[in-house]
Amino acid sequence: VRAARKTEGAQERESFFADLTIVADGCFSSFRSVVMGTVGVKPTVKSHFVGLVLKDAQLPIDKHGTVVLVKGQGPVLLYKIADDAHETRMLVDVKEPLPKDMKEHIAENIVPNLPSSLHVSVMNALQNDRIRRMPNSWLPPAEQGGAHSKEGAILVGDSWNMRHPLTGGGMMCAFNDVVILQELFAGVHDLSDWKEVAALLHTWHWRRKPLAATVNVLSLALYNLFGA
Repeated sequence: VRAARKTEGAQERESFFADLTIVADGCFSSFRSVVMGTVGVKPTVKSHFVGLVLKDAQLPIDKHGTVVLVKGQGPVLLYKIADDAHETRMLVDVKEPLPKDMKEHIAENIVPNLPSSLHVSVMNALQNDRIRRMPNSWLPPAEQGGAHSKEGAILVGDSWNMRHPLTGGGMMCAFNDVVILQELFAGVHDLSDWKEVAALLHTWHWRRKPLAATVNVLSLALYNLFGA
């Protein structure tokens, strides 16, 4: 696998070659189809998380995350993101089709259902902050290393396997994958030997299943339960 770049002032691109390239470029991966071809299933977008940062918000239970269940809407997550406790992230799950005016949707349909201690902070954020949005995607892991995948490259993290982020399980699965991979690759004699690498990827795929499959199923089960 080759990576190329053109530095400032250079006349030609500089190329870098590796026996094995690990791709971890996230949910919007540019390399998923390159590495996995048609086997890398296109992610299914279940909903979107719309985010705001609240200033000096008072959560119902201090130093704890909060999940608010809103009738007819997806769940709302709130948790502190700063050590001084002055900033709280609020993630509103919004289902398809997305409303045209997101701020109006939050103000009219979400805020009245939140604890009263949060109303002022949320309305201030709607007036002063920029709303950020990200898709909540489902992407089952296809086994890597077979004839369908590109030799010399593997996918890890959200570029390969995604679940609903409600349970915060994405990094748990990613770190577990890293632990298993480093154990397996510690004994590899030649990273350019794709047959040897492919055999380890098969082992990795099934060793990660007990944790990853549990987290994946749990994330969707809880989301569907809360959404109901």
